[in-house]
Amino acid sequence: MYTVVLDRFHIFKLRQATLKIVRKCWIIKFFKDVLVSFDKLFYNLKNLYSEREQEIEDMKKLIFIIMPLVLFAGTVGKISGRVIDVETTEPLAGVDVFISILQVGGATDVDGYYFILNVPSGNYDVEASMIGYRPAIRKEVDVFV
Repeated sequence: MYTVVLDRFHIFKLRQATLKIVRKCWIIKFFKDVLVSFDKLFYNLKNLYSEREQEIEDMKKLIFIIMPLVLFAGTVGKISGRVIDVETTEPLAGVDVFISILQVGGATDVDGYYFILNVPSGNYDVEASMIGYRPAIRKEVDVFV
């Protein structure tokens, strides 16, 4: 058994050494915490990126599914014309032009012109009506693309 006698100088030095070790341990712990935080951040970023990657793949699948619908949407036509008064040959403004089977229509402008867009190919009866005039129906109007 040994007895160690320390004077003030050695106690001071021992305290300083202990504080240095504690500081080093604290710094090491701090850096360890920082590294763990960066690890968590990179893990979250990686998960976020993989989620975005999955969303992009899902969008590609959705586009692949919707593409035929878009291509089908390109196979529609347009009906256009002009409505005039039979007796005076003046253009009629505000005439309702309607395809009843499709539930679509349009109205004539001030010069009597109208158009109906997005009409699928086929034969349709087109009805024109205006207050003060008898409705007129044009039968078997061909729409083709």
